Amino acid sequence: MTLIIQIIIFFVLIEFLFVKYLKFLRTGFQWLIIKKLDLNPKLSKNNIHKFYKNSFDKTLGWVPRSNSIKIDKIKSFGEQSKKKFPTVKYKINKYGERFNPSFEKKRKKIFTFGDSFVFARHVNDKDTWQHKLSSLTNSNVVNFGVGNYGIDQSILRMQKILKNKKNKIIILGFVPETIVRIHSCWRHFYEYGNFFAFKPRFILKNKSLKLIKNPISKITELYNLKKKINFLIKNDIWYNKKFKHDLIHFPFLLSIFKNFPKNMTLIYYLTISKIFQSYNYHNKAWRIILNDNSNFVYKSYYNKEMVNLMSEQIKYFSKTVKKGNGRPVVVIFPYLEDLRFISRKRKLFYSKIITNISKYVAIIDLTKSLLEKKNKNKYFVNSFYGSHLSKKGNKFCAEEIYNFFKKNKIV
Repeated sequence: MTLIIQIIIFFVLIEFLFVKYLKFLRTGFQWLIIKKLDLNPKLSKNNIHKFYKNSFDKTLGWVPRSNSIKIDKIKSFGEQSKKKFPTVKYKINKYGERFNPSFEKKRKKIFTFGDSFVFARHVNDKDTWQHKLSSLTNSNVVNFGVGNYGIDQSILRMQKILKNKKNKIIILGFVPETIVRIHSCWRHFYEYGNFFAFKPRFILKNKSLKLIKNPISKITELYNLKKKINFLIKNDIWYNKKFKHDLIHFPFLLSIFKNFPKNMTLIYYLTISKIFQSYNYHNKAWRIILNDNSNFVYKSYYNKEMVNLMSEQIKYFSKTVKKGNGRPVVVIFPYLEDLRFISRKRKLFYSKIITNISKYVAIIDLTKSLLEKKNKNKYFVNSFYGSHLSKKGNKFCAEEIYNFFKKNKIV
């Protein structure tokens, strides 16, 4: 009996020390997820207030605040380095648009909606592709891009803003990763640590789109997320497809074996990173996460139901724009890693989407032109997964869109 008690005490002690160590490794690396901390996170009052002040929106999840200025480091999310990262400045005008120097008073005939590639993150206001396109068209090309948006949020924002505007050219831009975003109502289940990214989403019911509203309609609901967990698990496919498989829980030592190669490699890299204060090993751990995420994106395009939902949303976008006698245009922005993957496989992984939507909307797929470039890296700010277009990349983008518009007599 005494031996059994000793074994139990030893096991409990080892578990206690191990979870303490995991929490230590987790500081500065939010992708090592632990059930107690990540399934029902306790958000601080200060962080909730900051989110409310800077971007909370009860309908869309988050939006940039009008009349605001932000300084941003040119670095990929999660990237660390000894070097000092350069910075850029973004200005949002009183209409919630990104500031367009020298063109603010010009006629607005082209409106752009989408994610951070539409927002043109990591370049200054005068270097966005909308600014260059404004110069080519002698108009104010309006930038309503928002970081980390799925096309569902972009469409809803478009409807809200362009309610009474007719006869406009409307661009919906997105990265291929949008397919995972539109199947989520809490981005944390896919993009671990993104605790405040609650969003609306569409589902297909009887072949028609049905809107599931943003689960957080009041900022006070963030103080007790436990009440929302069942709803979130039910309506976000990434809980079952991804999150719960990576979730470390009691008994922690056994839980590690659930995804052993990945977990042990992460623990090894993070341990070396902590011991030697090595950014290199931290980034190696981060690249494991990035590779994992990119594989989920590629596999999603071979899932018929996921592709159908994305296709129906773009069809809905096209139909909505045409109701206002507008011209809908889709622009696809590949990540640098997408270009590398396509080059290796010699196959366009999202070709099914192109086939599905080409009958409804004009498509500008920047992938083909970028694949032809000799030094693709120059078109992006760095080589990390998810890196944004550089100043050169934004200029290229504007010229591609303008040439397409001229060829198809859109402008």
